[in-house]
Amino acid sequence: MKPETREEYIKLAIHFEKTVHEKLGVERAAPTDYMKELILRAEHTTPAYWRRLRNALKVHCAEQGFSKYEKKYAELKNPLTAAGVKTEGMKKRTK
Repeated sequence: MKPETREEYIKLAIHFEKTVHEKLGVERAAPTDYMKELILRAEHTTPAYWRRLRNALKVHCAEQGFSKYEKKYAELKNPLTAAGVKTEGMKKRTK
């Protein structure tokens, strides 16, 4: 993985974690809380962005030494695409 990509993933994961902290009203959350929130976000994001976010969280777990959760993120599937929900009508994210 390119160092730039790793940096982007770490930034994205940290931002996601901050939004989860705000939503839950806590200063620190458990890795399972981030997984639950990621699953909930599936219907509000495109499959490509969901995968990017999952990969960011996976890389961030690896950086922090949480190899158990790194593996869990790797195995995690988007619940919408796994269930066969058609997503081609979803609005694509633009920069």
